[in-house]
Amino acid sequence: MTQQEAPEWLSVEVAKGIQLLMALRLKRAPFAGSPEDVYALCEAWLIALAEQPISWDQPLDAPRIERAFRKLASTVTEWPSPAQLISCMPKRQQASLPHLSPIDEASRHHGREQLKSILARLQSKAR
Repeated sequence: MTQQEAPEWLSVEVAKGIQLLMALRLKRAPFAGSPEDVYALCEAWLIALAEQPISWDQPLDAPRIERAFRKLASTVTEWPSPAQLISCMPKRQQASLPHLSPIDEASRHHGREQLKSILARLQSKAR
């Protein structure tokens, strides 16, 4: 995934994180004398993130990426690798399921009868 292929929000989060790290002037930081250098750096990090076996989702992942960059910024003294960013990412928040009310016995019985009817039709068609 390149910056052109990445969702815009992901490119923005990576660029903000790289800028944060660059501002720290960490040891072994890559040279970024021009906007093209920063662009190439962001591109490399996006390629690394693209290798993760997930489908990036802005509401779930933008906060995780921001937190990971902040954690890196507060803990590293040398320029980190994308692998370090990935290991700093918190787990995804699980979407909450809607509250389902308990099924009353009459509804349960009705559902069972419908299933029996469907099963009987399927068995009669199989013959």
